[in-house]
Formats: sequence, C-alpha cells, structure tokens
Amino acid sequence: MTLHLTEKQALWWRQLRALKRQELAALASDVETHGHLSADLIAALKRAKLFEAGPSAERVQRQVLTAWAVSENSAGVGVRLITSWQVANLVAEYGTTVQKRALDANPIAALPNLAGDVLDLEPVAAVETADGWQLTGQFTTVINADLGGQLLIIAHAPADQPSAFLIPLERAGVQPAVAPGLLGLRGVAVADVRLDHVVVTSADRLGAVGAGITLMRQAQAYGRLLLTALMAGLYQRADHLVRVMAVREQPPLAELAPLTAQTQSLALLALNAASQADAAEDFEPAANLAGLMANRVGTAPLAPLFEILGPYAYSEQSPLLTLYRDLATLPRLLGTETELRETVAQAQFAQAAAPAATPTDGTAPERLAVADLHRVVKQLHLTHDVPVKVGTLITAKRLLVLGTGAQDPQDQAKARQLAKWIGAAVAVTPALAQASSAPLTPVLDRSVHPEVLLTVGVLGDDALLMNILGAQHVVAVSSNDQAPVIAVAQQAFVGRAADFLDGMIAALN
Repeated sequence: MTLHLTEKQALWWRQLRALKRQELAALASDVETHGHLSADLIAALKRAKLFEAGPSAERVQRQVLTAWAVSENSAGVGVRLITSWQVANLVAEYGTTVQKRALDANPIAALPNLAGDVLDLEPVAAVETADGWQLTGQFTTVINADLGGQLLIIAHAPADQPSAFLIPLERAGVQPAVAPGLLGLRGVAVADVRLDHVVVTSADRLGAVGAGITLMRQAQAYGRLLLTALMAGLYQRADHLVRVMAVREQPPLAELAPLTAQTQSLALLALNAASQADAAEDFEPAANLAGLMANRVGTAPLAPLFEILGPYAYSEQSPLLTLYRDLATLPRLLGTETELRETVAQAQFAQAAAPAATPTDGTAPERLAVADLHRVVKQLHLTHDVPVKVGTLITAKRLLVLGTGAQDPQDQAKARQLAKWIGAAVAVTPALAQASSAPLTPVLDRSVHPEVLLTVGVLGDDALLMNILGAQHVVAVSSNDQAPVIAVAQQAFVGRAADFLDGMIAALN
C-alpha cells in the first residue's frame, strides 16, 4: 500500500525500513520464538531511539509509522514501544526539566493497562509527610514493569486530588511481581505492581494537582491511536504473507481487496488523530474513534485469507495463525466495543453541547448577587414545569450538586429543600462523599446532561468538569472566585453557600 507522507515522514520511514533489514527482523523473530525481549533487542531499540518521543512537531505521526513498521515483525515489540510512548508524550508536554532528563537517560516507561474506563483506575492512598507523601496500594496489569525505567500512576496526593506521579521502578517500596505474558501477546509481560510506603514529593508529580484522570485519559487516547496503527501494520503483513504463500499462480486479488481497504482506513484514522495531537489540538475524540473502528474490524478481514491458504493456514507453524491471535488480543488493550462506542458518543454529545455549556464569546460568566436571584428563578423558569418525578442523575432535567464547600448539615438541608421545590435531583461530588462522616449519595461520577445544573460549594476538578459538559445552563456557587467550575458556568455566585441557598429559597417563596 502506498503511503502519502511528508518529506520528514518519508525520511523516517526509509530509516525504519533500513533498521528492519539490518537487525530488527532477526531480533523480533527471536521475540516471537522465545516469547521475551532480549537485552540485545532492547539495546537495538534504544540505539535507534525508538523508545523516545522526541521534540519533533511530527512526533506522534512518526510514532504511528514506527508502530506500523515494527508490527510487521512483532506485535509484542510494538506494544512495548507504544506503552513507553504513552508516558513519554505526556512528559514532553507536562514534564519538568528533571523529568524529561530522567526519561531521556532511560526512555523505557511502564503504565497500567488503560483499556477500560479511566475512572475505574482507583488512585492509591497517600499519607502526608513533612516533605511529601507515602503511597501504599496496588496497580494490576502494568505493562513494561519488567524492563525498569519510569512508572506512571495516579494517587490521592494531596487528599481527594487524583494527581499523576512519575516514579522510578527502582525506588524503595516499589514491588513489581512479573506475570508470564500479556493476554497472549508474545514478548510482553505484565506485573501487579505494589507500592509499599513509597516516598514521593511534588517533584515527582506530572502535570497539575488533581489532573491525574485527565492525563490518564490522554495517555489512553495516545494508546488507542497507536494501537490502531499497529493493527494496520498487522493487516499489511497478512496481505504480504498471502501474496507470498498463495498456491495459485496469481494472488486472489478480489479476496484481498477488503483487507487492503481496512488497512488504508485504519492507517488514515491513526494518522489523522496523530496530526491533531502534533498540532496541540483536542485529538482524543479522533483517537477514540480510531480505536473503535480497529476494535470493530478485529480479525474479520483475515477470515477470507484462511480459505485462500487452505489447511496450511491452520497449522501451528502458520504465520497467519499467529497474526490472528495477535489481532484477537489487541482489542483487550483498546477497550471493549461497548466502552468505545459510549466514549465516542459522549464526546460527540459534549462537543454539540459545549457551546451552550461554556460562554462562546470568550466573556466571563455573569456574576450574581443575592438581589439577582429572583431574576434567575424567572429566567430559568424554575417555578414552571416542575417535574412530579425527578428521575435519576442521568435523566433529571434539573440537577443540584453539592461539593466540599457545602459540608454544613444546615446547608445540605436547605439545598435539598431547594431541590424539592424546583424538582431537581441532588448529587454530591466524590470529594464531599469522602469527606463526610455520614454516607452521602448519589455521587456524581459520570456524565450528566440536565437542562439546569446548580453546583453549590464545588471547586471543580478535571473529572467533574468533563462530567458536566453536557449541561445546558450552569449556575456555579463557590466562595473561591478562581474555582475551575466557574469557567464553565453561565452564571456564578461568589460567596457563602448559605447566602445563596437562603436567597434562592426566599426568591421561590
């Protein structure tokens, strides 16, 4: 298949082909034979600087081409590289000078498998110390943990703020237990990594405080677009094998046409998402769409090839059977089709709703005083069409969310009275649920799409802001005029929660 590449991409592609001819093919063959990465292969990959992200403006596009080229020899080697790139790309964007130097010195990086919902990746516990925190907990199915280097995780440090941390696997208290193989992929091992009072400081944090979920989502998006490229490379390899192995004088071009089309489609999706990432655009929707298409295609294009090759295709020595197993395994790294469809749909909905949820003209939200609340009640029609059945968090047309700034039981009682009068469902943030001595439910931990959303005492971390993007109109109440939630609101009340709640109840009366 012809690749339409820029001049820089074409140069890198030629270098990759030369590397494959010189040493990568033989070394990767050793991986497929013995099922592990040898020291020679790791050294060769480092010499070729394949682990490194690099400062290039076409960095991710170059990674797409590398994943494609390497996968023609070994899917396992490709997954090893992709995992390191996921971390390296984040360090290139958010890392400190010290973190960048550390990764330059040893570009191998480890990362938990991010196939599912990142919100299910529970941050480890942290105990505050004089200089930082001690982390204790466990992450399962960590890729590359057997190779050393840096490990990217999330931890509640400070409390209730899921932040990302980059720590050396050699640090005291980090205990990886390597398991044999990864879901059938040759040359890849996973580990259940346990942290036992691992000392970290703010210098180990990657990115801003509380941005752990956001960074892990971005790492997941990098993984999905690069795995899509890897799958395209496997299809290309399958096409080549059939042309070489076909028993007929002429390869059955009609049967190969769908495979060629799928290869081209996945390659274009991966390069499109990569070009958006390199341009510092929001590439996650394109990456998730690429992952969805790769997941849905799966092993289907190989079915006609088995018919072409006959019984030989099913023998243990058949390279086509190995490709089939690799393609059947990779969706477990991409995420299930159901998860990907939901992620893509949510992104499309949020994109459509974002102009309503966020000021589109660049102006700040309207600042409200107590005297303005009568007008707000009329403007939002809060006394009209009050639903008899409020519904769930997902179906409610009006929603009131309480944060840590509304811990006072009297404030919570007033908030529930207000919600009852306007027909709103009530939820609490994860931070308030954890801070409260009494159980508070339900917890807002998923995307919601109400017509009117009131947040009272909410600061607004990245995860919560993503969950409320679908709201048509947001009224944010916070004592902190720099609270992130104010930036996504149409109207903001800066002051005590009690003053706002008393004013709203008086306006309704």
